[in-house]
Amino acid sequence: MSKLAQEARDELSPYVKQPETLTPEAIANKIKLLSQRKSYLSGNPAPSDPFENADAAYMWRWEVSSLDLLPQNESKMVKRAQKNRRKLQSFHKSITGLVDAIDKASAWAKAPPKAANTTAAGEKLVAKIIELDAKVSKFEGEEEIARLKLKSKADEAAAKEAERKKK
Repeated sequence: MSKLAQEARDELSPYVKQPETLTPEAIANKIKLLSQRKSYLSGNPAPSDPFENADAAYMWRWEVSSLDLLPQNESKMVKRAQKNRRKLQSFHKSITGLVDAIDKASAWAKAPPKAANTTAAGEKLVAKIIELDAKVSKFEGEEEIARLKLKSKADEAAAKEAERKKK
C-alpha cells in the first residue's frame, strides 16, 4: 500500500496546487475507499497485513470496489479478468487439495498396520483423490476447449483473409 500510495502521489503532484496536502496516508485511505486488495492464491499462514504483504505466492490484485466507476467497455474487460482469476483460484485450490490428499494417502499407506489403519480409511482417501483428480481434469478440459475454440476462430479468420486476398 505504501508503495502504491507513493506512486499515486508522484503522479498526482504536478496537478495539485498544494502537493504537501497529498500525504501518503491520505492517498492510502482514498485507495482503500475505492478499491480492495484480494489474494487469489492461498498462502499459509494468512498475512497479518494484506495491504503491505508483497509475497507473490498470494497473487495479490487491487480491484475497484464498484465497477460503476469505470467506463462500460473497461468494466467488461475487468469482469472478464476477475472471472479468469477466480477460475485460476479454483484450479489452484483443486491442485493443492489433490497434492495434500495424495500426501495423506501416501503417509497412510506407509504407516504400520494398526486398528485405526483400516481398509475403510484407505478407501476414503482414494475416493478423495479420485474426486479431486476429476475436478483438476475438468479445469484442464475447459482450458483445452477454450484453446481449441480460439484456434478455430484464428483459423477461420486466416481462411477468410486468404480468400479475400485470392479475390
